Amino acid sequence: MKQQDNSSDASQDTMQFIALAEKSREQAAAASAPKDAPSANPGAIPGQEAPNAGASSNRTQNTGGALRNKAAADQPFSAPNYLQTEYHDFNIPYGRVPEHTEDGLIRHCHRRGEHQPRKVAIRVVVTLIVLLVIAVGAGGFALFRSAMSVKDRASTAVSLVTSVRDKVTSGEFSTLPQDAAELSALCEDLDAEVSGPLWQVATFVPVVGGDVSAARELVSTLADVSSEALVPMAEQLSQATPGKLFADGAVNVSAVCAVVDSLAASVDVLNQANSRVQNIGDTTISQVTELVDTAKAGFSMLDGAASFSEQLAPVLPAILGVEGTRSYLIVAQNNVELRANGGLGSHQGLITVENGVLTMGEFTSTVTITEYQKLPVTDEEQNLFNKIMGHMGMYGAEALLTPDYPRAASLITQMWQIRYGEHVDGVIAVDPVFLQYLLAAVGTSVSLPDGSVVDGSNAATVLMHDVYWGYPQEESDAIFSAVAGDAFDAVLSGIGNADMVALVSAFQRGCEEGRFNVWMEDPAEEDAIEAMGMDAAIPDADDLTSAPQAGVYLNNMGFSKMDWYLDFDVQMGNPVTKSDGSREYAVTVNLKNTLTAEEEQRLPDYVGVHLIKEDGSIKFCGLERYIVYLYAPAGGSISDVQVTGDGGMRMNDGTHDGLEVKYGMIDLYDQESCTVTYTITVPAGVSGDLTMRTTPTCQEVREAGE
Repeated sequence: MKQQDNSSDASQDTMQFIALAEKSREQAAAASAPKDAPSANPGAIPGQEAPNAGASSNRTQNTGGALRNKAAADQPFSAPNYLQTEYHDFNIPYGRVPEHTEDGLIRHCHRRGEHQPRKVAIRVVVTLIVLLVIAVGAGGFALFRSAMSVKDRASTAVSLVTSVRDKVTSGEFSTLPQDAAELSALCEDLDAEVSGPLWQVATFVPVVGGDVSAARELVSTLADVSSEALVPMAEQLSQATPGKLFADGAVNVSAVCAVVDSLAASVDVLNQANSRVQNIGDTTISQVTELVDTAKAGFSMLDGAASFSEQLAPVLPAILGVEGTRSYLIVAQNNVELRANGGLGSHQGLITVENGVLTMGEFTSTVTITEYQKLPVTDEEQNLFNKIMGHMGMYGAEALLTPDYPRAASLITQMWQIRYGEHVDGVIAVDPVFLQYLLAAVGTSVSLPDGSVVDGSNAATVLMHDVYWGYPQEESDAIFSAVAGDAFDAVLSGIGNADMVALVSAFQRGCEEGRFNVWMEDPAEEDAIEAMGMDAAIPDADDLTSAPQAGVYLNNMGFSKMDWYLDFDVQMGNPVTKSDGSREYAVTVNLKNTLTAEEEQRLPDYVGVHLIKEDGSIKFCGLERYIVYLYAPAGGSISDVQVTGDGGMRMNDGTHDGLEVKYGMIDLYDQESCTVTYTITVPAGVSGDLTMRTTPTCQEVREAGE
């Protein structure tokens, strides 16, 4: 019925265009016909009265290009005298001597005969416009019918995509090739439809032409991806062992490796597809805009997954324990007690993997060794991180004082080996924010001792705030450890039912925000981790070929959990290229203790700082004490450091593995703030945009709950 209504509207539009064309033709004919009535004063300029004509003068004035003929009324068919004839265009008579108007302009005069081609051109243009409007009116209905057909087939395509996704997740691989082939054929059919001349013309239609172009590009991209990536992937998966990718704490190694291998093989296709989709311009129709935004997010995720897979495919079987049992240490970082890499790694648990079967051990307090067993640290590490604490080589939690995660992970594995006599193949660091991402993707939850539910909507708040405000100090750490362990168990048990897109997005987001870090002892595996951007390593000072990266890191020196109240913001300006080819970036760092005086009065004893005063007395307060580190990129430098506001921070010079470092300690009491500005210089010859890595905090979680 809806289609019939549109057909009627299109027909009405067409008839109106035809009527318009007919009317234009009649007006053109009337305008070109000779006038029967002679002018009362042929030589007069329009707008002037003829002599003695009086108010009743019947002078004729034509402002639309009509002719005035000096022939007498009794000689209607005599040949016109072109030399005496005037042609008026917009009240300007042609054929007279140019005259100056009162405003200084000149009236341009031309002979009537000179403008005959102009009249013909105008008629042709008008006729063409009318014919084009009629054609668009008729073609619009055809385009409408084509669009409805495309919409119906696109709905079928979406259903097939959903079916393919569900079968991959559930492990029903045998029928995947048929679904993929059907989808590919459908997408090719759609591409042929929207590549036709009707859709091509529609791209030039004002306002909506961009939407038509966007739809055509999306269909074309889907057709390429279906035939060049999905079909080969389906064929490869059909040979894998049937069953869910993840189920009951186990990985279907055959299927997962097949997915990773096929994604890796499709990396070029998916990369090109993502580039095409990301380059789609602005659209005006809300439904098309929503579709384009969804496609951009989806193809970005696929492109990232393919790039990850390309690096991971060669080493994945070994990581999954196919070549022998693997042991990985899970370090739960706590962002309310900041360390440069993220948070204090106060709780750790061991997970073993054998041929894809994962077994999660209990989470316990951080590994520690004795003073006698203490691991050596470098002079630079001692100067930057170990002067105050002195525990970097003794406590696993304090190894994360360095922003160089591979170094921290290596120290932790050595401590574990010394303490428990167990070899560890890798260390995975996560924080409560990333854990919340995982719980949301898997759709599972765990409970606190009081029955409160911890899930994908509140895990970070519960673990970094509620356990300290709602439980006694002697119970809060144990609850944190238990909840973290239960949450990981829940994720491993429920991952088989997770939305794979949401799961991949959670891991990608965790990596980008520095909340999910991985280190592998095996060099080849660590190279793959580095290529995937999960290593959280500081730059190699001798590598001037990679894109430059700077850093701003924080270490909590207050032995508190006050970082829930920290506002931490780093802004970097656009580069200024100097005459020598180097680039300068202006950087601003803002720090603020958002704790209010009222909150300080209710602050739990375990959260605030017990400050030893000069007289030896102890003051409990809401102090935030940090060492702030400013890292230059490889080959770069830091200059013009200015500190304003509260805290009394004075900056010192240092180095870390060849990188220039500025650092200083700051004390911020409730509502106090500090701003640091400085300049980073990237040397000439280093290509790529400068990026900034920072210590991940819980600020967004706190603000979301305010």
